Amino acid sequence: MALEQKDVDEFLYSLASALLSWQPVEAALFMIFNFLVGPHKNPNVLSATYHTVVNFNIRLAMIDAVAGLVLKDDPYLSEWEKLSKRASKAAKNRNVLVHFGLVTHTDHKGDKSLRLQPSAFDVTEQPGLQYDMKHIREWHDSFNVLSRDLNAFLTHLPPSLRSSR
Repeated sequence: MALEQKDVDEFLYSLASALLSWQPVEAALFMIFNFLVGPHKNPNVLSATYHTVVNFNIRLAMIDAVAGLVLKDDPYLSEWEKLSKRASKAAKNRNVLVHFGLVTHTDHKGDKSLRLQPSAFDVTEQPGLQYDMKHIREWHDSFNVLSRDLNAFLTHLPPSLRSSR
């Protein structure tokens, strides 16, 4: 059976929604960085520092390093470490969304669906690896939960942490 346009539209909508749900994760991470490093007499300095680094893993490592200093001997450090691991894992899923290619999959009944898979030239990925719309929707939901949890973490950080530096 051929792919219908409504199936293509649904897949692409899910893909776009998942990608857009990543942005609040990035924003929450910046706000955590800003809290831990700030305040600064010129807030643009912190923004420029953070956003000059475009690699997610390096940004997360920057926050990890600052959190290790600011939250040392504080119970919030172990909470941050858990969130950081979740963010790192979620970033791998986000990378699938932006770096994998779109392919048509045909199942044993002849039904077709769209999937994401790594480049045929990428020898670092498992052969035959594909992700369907169910995965994309799960990632969308997990990004939303992660951004909510990152914002909750930020909200619960005591203001005294800022002045204790």
